[in-house]
Amino acid sequence: MITIKRKARHVLSTTYYSPKTSTALGGILILMGVIILLIALTSGATTDELPPRMAVSLSITFMLAGFFFFLPYYTFRLHISHPLSYRPFAIGIRNIIGSLMALLFIVFFLSVFYGIPGLRDHKDGFLILKIFSVLFPVIFGFIFLREIWYTVRDLKYGTSSLQLSTPMLRGEVSNGTFSNSKLAGSRQPLDVYLRNLREHPAANRNRSSTKGKHVSSNSFITEVLYEQHQSVSLHDASATLSIAIPESGDPTDYRADGSTYWELEVSQSDTGFHSRFLIAVIP
Repeated sequence: MITIKRKARHVLSTTYYSPKTSTALGGILILMGVIILLIALTSGATTDELPPRMAVSLSITFMLAGFFFFLPYYTFRLHISHPLSYRPFAIGIRNIIGSLMALLFIVFFLSVFYGIPGLRDHKDGFLILKIFSVLFPVIFGFIFLREIWYTVRDLKYGTSSLQLSTPMLRGEVSNGTFSNSKLAGSRQPLDVYLRNLREHPAANRNRSSTKGKHVSSNSFITEVLYEQHQSVSLHDASATLSIAIPESGDPTDYRADGSTYWELEVSQSDTGFHSRFLIAVIP
């Protein structure tokens, strides 16, 4: 069995938490942010314990943290609701919004410290804060701009679609039609990969495949249970694909904290084009 690690943006799974946990944690953090904001706006007094500016920054930080618990699960639901359509614009917008929220979170989190009374009088501590105030926004700003660049790059090929009768059964063979109007006239063949994948959080040390490895907490381990490659020719802007699900394949089981699913990747190595579709497979 092959085990690969891919960044979260390239995998189906998006969060370590169940839908109920994501909603509960996100709701609590947002509520805390709203309460702090209401107190800061209605108190009308300046106190040394919690200056209004610091309170507002803290409240926005809490609310942004809450949205981080909400968004991954609902992004996951949107992703699996259009399994036979690959839409770079929708994917890119979600990634841009996520990276923008991360940048805003860092900015407001750092701004909380500027409201601490007397911090400016401590030269060493204030110098460290100023360094972090430049370093972290630059890093997250780069990530934000990178997502914009990825989206603009992928928009060149527009939306790809796959016409296929789903769900498929294990052992079933079916023909599907891939189409993308932007590929009309291309002479490059298409590389088609059918994969049966199983994902679980890389931070889960209980699995033997992750023990002893240093892995990022925001990534997933992807196990390739099955992979088949074929090369097909384009006819104008479409191609006919033969999709065969083996008897031994695992059925689809979508879970936000680690899915088992079937992925069909259609790409061109020379042009950089790629698209991915989800094929529902039942026992």
